[in-house]
Amino acid sequence: MSTGMQALAILRKLDTSGDGVMSKSEFRRILLHDLRIPMTPSEIDQLMRSIDTDRDGTVQLSELEKFLIDTNN
Repeated sequence: MSTGMQALAILRKLDTSGDGVMSKSEFRRILLHDLRIPMTPSEIDQLMRSIDTDRDGTVQLSELEKFLIDTNN
């Protein structure tokens, strides 16, 4: 399993509501606190913009999966 797919599996587990959608604040909390990835607020904003293709202000697991696949190719 690739690192991207491992990250996706972890995020699915962290999606406590089970709706497959993470708000910006939830996404930030997961990156900084749950996954302990050191990122600045501007880096998180940039990553969010790259992943949130429908521009609804959330990260859907389907968007994240597509992003991870695209960046691994």
